[in-house]
Amino acid sequence: MAARRSSNLGSGETLDGNQILQVLEEIPSDCESLASDTESESDDELEGEVQGENISALHENVPVMQVEDEDTSVVDEVAAEDDAGEERKNIVWLKEVLTHDINEFHGDPGPNISSEKEDPIEIFSCLFEDELFEHIAYHTNLYATQKLGDSTAFKPTNADEIKKFLAINLLMGIKKCPSYKNYWSSDPALRDNYISAIMPRNRFSWLLCYIHLNDNSEMPKKGEGYDKLYKIRPLLEMLSKTYLKSYRPTKMQEIDESVIIFKGRSSIKQYMPLKPIKQRYKVWIRANSNGCISQFEIYTGKVGQTTEKCLGSRVVKTLTTDLFGKFHEVYFYDYFTSLPLMHYLRMNGVYACGTVRKHRVGLPSDFENEKTMSRGEFQFRCSEGLVSMLWKDRKGIYFLSNYHNVTDVTSVGRRNKDGSREEITCPKLNASAEMYVRVYATQIIAREGSGSTRITEVFHLDIFPRNV
Repeated sequence: MAARRSSNLGSGETLDGNQILQVLEEIPSDCESLASDTESESDDELEGEVQGENISALHENVPVMQVEDEDTSVVDEVAAEDDAGEERKNIVWLKEVLTHDINEFHGDPGPNISSEKEDPIEIFSCLFEDELFEHIAYHTNLYATQKLGDSTAFKPTNADEIKKFLAINLLMGIKKCPSYKNYWSSDPALRDNYISAIMPRNRFSWLLCYIHLNDNSEMPKKGEGYDKLYKIRPLLEMLSKTYLKSYRPTKMQEIDESVIIFKGRSSIKQYMPLKPIKQRYKVWIRANSNGCISQFEIYTGKVGQTTEKCLGSRVVKTLTTDLFGKFHEVYFYDYFTSLPLMHYLRMNGVYACGTVRKHRVGLPSDFENEKTMSRGEFQFRCSEGLVSMLWKDRKGIYFLSNYHNVTDVTSVGRRNKDGSREEITCPKLNASAEMYVRVYATQIIAREGSGSTRITEVFHLDIFPRNV
């Protein structure tokens, strides 16, 4: 409009103030231009995932990062807004049963450790290789040299001493004392003869102050590729490599979040008041059906001033890259599930199934009211190799799958209010997802009940918090 109006002016004509204001009002705003540009983007650029609200710390002035609230109890209106970034693709959902062939699993699951290694220390060394301890010893000596100025001012450490240091930290996670100095106490009630015989207290204190995994002098500055986990990045990369090498993925995989309890000060710590563990580190994981972790990624929040879009979709794509073409079955919950993601995984030879929020963009909108359904009844719609299903348990549960056939039906056991048990009809799609929930719940119980949470906390946090 502005260009057209300008072209109608003579070479000697000028606009007065009112005409200029009218022209400016007719120019589209930035928001309108952005909206029109967004509608023309591709699926991969527009897959929308949940972006949570900022939750600030309520006490101790602890710095808290932006939190993505993946709680499945959020209201439907919020779930609808979460899909605002996805391209609104018209998908035709049919009530007809569309079956398709399922390819056989091509993997070779199981431990990839020599049968000759039966000793626990030998198996432990498959995950924590000697290369890792050599790396820690080198960078610990480097940091001490940088701080003290001369290598003759201290006794350099080595890989064997780093192993002893790690072993002491693991033991401290099992046998707890108010202070690490108590293990070398002269009081027999506090002193631990085993730990005190491994290493002197002063040497342990020195290692606790100077242990490092990366070179501080090469740490990128903010705005120049800054990494919040730079100081422990080598450890994370080496463990990711050894996890994959030591245990080949099973057919069934799960993607979810794991948490590490932490109440100290950290920019990557999250405070979520509605969760059982309110202050924690969040770790995205891909685990085998027996609970062994194959891959993990520590969540550090937004990078710079930009909030990451399509977070759930991006996490799934990153953690499933090694599964492409092998036809694994991957399960996850509604925070991750979306139609573009299901199409993407199917095209890359990965079968996926998960619960889904009923207002996700593109899902069928003609399901009958779930309140009129009886327990065990289900409805389905099929389209382009996908199955969308509503199954009534105590309440309606929505599922999305890219490989199940709706004709496969089984049953699951349920306990009534009077204590009796009954078998109710359940499509195999729902039964598979329910098995994933049981596996995940078992892992939570094992992780919180065995003391391994404390061991993980000691290794990741008690050693490095002063330098991270």
